[in-house]
Amino acid sequence: IWSRLNTSGEDAPEKRHAHVLVNYRDALYLYGGFKGEALDDLMSFDFTKNAWKTWEMKGTPKGRHSHSGVVYGNGLFVYGGIVERKPSNDFWEFNFVRKRWTKVINKNKKCSPPELWGHSAVVY
Repeated sequence: IWSRLNTSGEDAPEKRHAHVLVNYRDALYLYGGFKGEALDDLMSFDFTKNAWKTWEMKGTPKGRHSHSGVVYGNGLFVYGGIVERKPSNDFWEFNFVRKRWTKVINKNKKCSPPELWGHSAVVY
């Protein structure tokens, strides 16, 4: 049976689509999406407090939508999407422990994935 959660906090996300929403430990993390423009915000919903939080930080990737995102280890890995109205193949990690974004550099230039958007990703 579905039930609506009563949440607190003034940081509830605004309506959007084409975002990433992943689970890490006791929280959901929402990144990016589209609402008239590509969004670059990172927010979390803490299940133990039933509250949303906005993460303010430097070094956030450019706003994007239609990207993929997976959790692996202590990181949220985000790939591609539409960035500045163009398809992208950039790759970013948000480290949950260090609370910072880092661009992932592909050291194998002979094998670089193409620009992707509207795709899915999974860790197996």
